[in-house]
Amino acid sequence: MKVTITSQSQTYKHTLHARTHVLTSDVPVDLKGQDTGPTPHELFLLSLGTCTAMTIEMYALRQGMTLTKVTVTVTETTIADPDQPGTKIPHIIEDIDIEGNVTAAQLTKLKEVAKKCPVYKLVMGKKVVDANLKVTAPPATV
Repeated sequence: MKVTITSQSQTYKHTLHARTHVLTSDVPVDLKGQDTGPTPHELFLLSLGTCTAMTIEMYALRQGMTLTKVTVTVTETTIADPDQPGTKIPHIIEDIDIEGNVTAAQLTKLKEVAKKCPVYKLVMGKKVVDANLKVTAPPATV
């Protein structure tokens, strides 16, 4: 999987390319942006919530469950780090609202399935992130 992010002439505005899709990310005006799109942080939370909803829907469809709507609200706050007193860590909560005919047992299973979405696994799982930097000279002006 590969995506490309390119800065624009406006401060902090970026164009995001994923396959044939184009999105915009920016920061709010109070941070010297133009507020033309979600911040990278918001995009992350949106990705997690979207992945959770889609994973639930895919599982429900395969199991023959009738869901009419799945709404995921993702909230991030901070809490005290139990391993390092005096420091804070992110606390992400996914509130999942499911409309449809589901039993209590099916609801329990859907809660388990929610934590199997690929973005959840990416966040929680072991990973390596490398940053390769190269400098390209700007085009010569005439």
